[in-house]
Amino acid sequence: MFATAQFAMLTLALLGSTLNPAVSNLQAKSRATPILQTVAAQNNSHSTAQNTKNTVLFNDARGATFKLDETGASGDGYGTGFFISADGYALSAYHVVEGAKTLTGTTPNNKTFALEVVGFDAAHDLALLKYNTKEKVAFLPLSSGIPPIGESVLAIGNSGEQFLQPRAGKLLSLDAVAGRADFPPDTLEMSAPLDSGDSGGPILNSSGEVIGVVSYIRQDAKGLRSFAVPVRQELPILADLQAGIKRDVPALGITSALDGPISEALFNTLGLGKKQGAVIEQVIPNSPAAKAGLRSLRDLTPRGAETPMIEADVIIALNGFDTPTFDELLNQIRQKRIGDQVLLTVQRGRQTLEVKLVLAAKADIFY
Repeated sequence: MFATAQFAMLTLALLGSTLNPAVSNLQAKSRATPILQTVAAQNNSHSTAQNTKNTVLFNDARGATFKLDETGASGDGYGTGFFISADGYALSAYHVVEGAKTLTGTTPNNKTFALEVVGFDAAHDLALLKYNTKEKVAFLPLSSGIPPIGESVLAIGNSGEQFLQPRAGKLLSLDAVAGRADFPPDTLEMSAPLDSGDSGGPILNSSGEVIGVVSYIRQDAKGLRSFAVPVRQELPILADLQAGIKRDVPALGITSALDGPISEALFNTLGLGKKQGAVIEQVIPNSPAAKAGLRSLRDLTPRGAETPMIEADVIIALNGFDTPTFDELLNQIRQKRIGDQVLLTVQRGRQTLEVKLVLAAKADIFY
């Protein structure tokens, strides 16, 4: 198979960087880049008083946080979590624990313990965990109100292979748009320089209260920005998670290396057909897509050839509505329900196929 990284880099070059800005959640399995700034560098951009306050906040809060290691079907990874009650309830980002077979927390004093998922909301990237203990644990209080824009915020996480360390910044906006259909809506946007391993960690306000759970980052012309799912006392979603609700999203069981639009000329160059659509990179075994006969991408490039040729199924419409990009396909799928039957229009070279399948819960598909 033509490697994902090669395919993405080639396409980016041919497109002249017309893809959407890079948006990625801080996947626990990712080892993408080192942390962009050290705490010392952050200190140079803050007043001495703010630095002192951040240090106090961090020292007070760190004991309620933990590194979250997960073992799953697709490999091992890690993120961050934090306790929100003395009896062992904790929050993290759902994408950190999704598909995990085992979850292990490690506190700042190197105490390890097992956790279980009580409830989750995949669309909002939030998971409630439980450490079954008879002892009381340190925990972080949730904020009772909406944070003001411009407020100083502090994150605690594990990026850059730094164990439960602080990342300081400012709250830039509320109700931020993710720019991708598979990331949570209405998030907090921050200037804190977060990276892989910080997912699921707390975002603290100047009073040491949790206002958000770290979810994803965005890199574009404005630079690097970080985003968190907002949390506060009395939110209905927290009550749902406490009640054990596990709210998943519908899925086909496919992946793609590309989110942005691809020109018709590039489609022809790569041998994908005439019409723009969502290029399938991989079909997950035993998924709805696999059962419907959809195919994974194959590399057909002759040896020594400079221009690659690939064979891939391209979804150009869902229920009659065009899907010019993979993100648009995801957007349409997210508006459906698990168990809904959909009709896909698939371009396979010169052929156009009509494929029916039933959407499954994403957690039931082993990506």
